[in-house]
Amino acid sequence: MKPSRGGDSLAQVNHVEKKSACIYSQLKTCSSSEVAAMIEGLLRHCTDMKVQKNYVDTHGQSEIAFAFCRLLGFELMPRIKRIGTQKLYLPNAFQRQNYPNLQPVIAKAIDWELIRQQYDQMIKYATALRLGTAEAETILRRFNRSSPQHPTQKALSELGKAVKTIFLCHYLHR
Repeated sequence: MKPSRGGDSLAQVNHVEKKSACIYSQLKTCSSSEVAAMIEGLLRHCTDMKVQKNYVDTHGQSEIAFAFCRLLGFELMPRIKRIGTQKLYLPNAFQRQNYPNLQPVIAKAIDWELIRQQYDQMIKYATALRLGTAEAETILRRFNRSSPQHPTQKALSELGKAVKTIFLCHYLHR
């Protein structure tokens, strides 16, 4: 279905890789989040399959998506369109000098203290997703609309940076 400008048209979301099977399909508005659709599909696919990895297109990933997938026990495997522009985050700031050849792609260190402080809140949101007491679209919209200073949003972003860095290192090592 071709989306119309200015309206909230519905679109069918089906992205299936060769040698793969679509286990969940949903109608979503064109303005809704592909990350939310990905999370809903992981949790509500109504099959007996135990999904461990989820392959998504570039728009189905974000730092928050990496964080929620980790908290929910899934491995997010995105295709990242502009992989050459990605940054790697260090576990500790003092390790920067250990990687002189990586300086152009190294960003700041992960704020592990913030993750520790907000861990219970992050688990609360992940549990709400798993139990179906909140929809992914609602939770993600809450963080997108709120101030970027929201501590749980910042902690999810920090966790997502760590998980995404691990993913990128594995991907680039192959």
